[in-house]
Amino acid sequence: MQALYDQAHTAGQAAANACTPTPMTVVNTHTGQRYNVPGGPCGFASINIRPGNCRFANFVKKIGVGRKAYYGGVDIPVFDYGQSMTTKGAYARAFAKVLRDADINAHSSTRMD
Repeated sequence: MQALYDQAHTAGQAAANACTPTPMTVVNTHTGQRYNVPGGPCGFASINIRPGNCRFANFVKKIGVGRKAYYGGVDIPVFDYGQSMTTKGAYARAFAKVLRDADINAHSSTRMD
């Protein structure tokens, strides 16, 4: 299980490092001041594994990176890469693909902050 986790993590890191977010400009509606956000939209990403009691889900819970998901299964949240939803999403998609290729039911999701 550790080797599979390491492979997925490495794939996620490569995808995140290759990701180039589209910068975003935010305007304060009261002052008109503009702020450049180079990482694009702020947000969250995670990898969901189902069922929550499969061997890999139990492994990630045991090593402390997985937690019970609100809507079922086990989530692995992406904490690295600052606030960039785009970069976190790239990591999560690559991580989940490695797991799916190993016949583990996994998918990625993002949520804007």
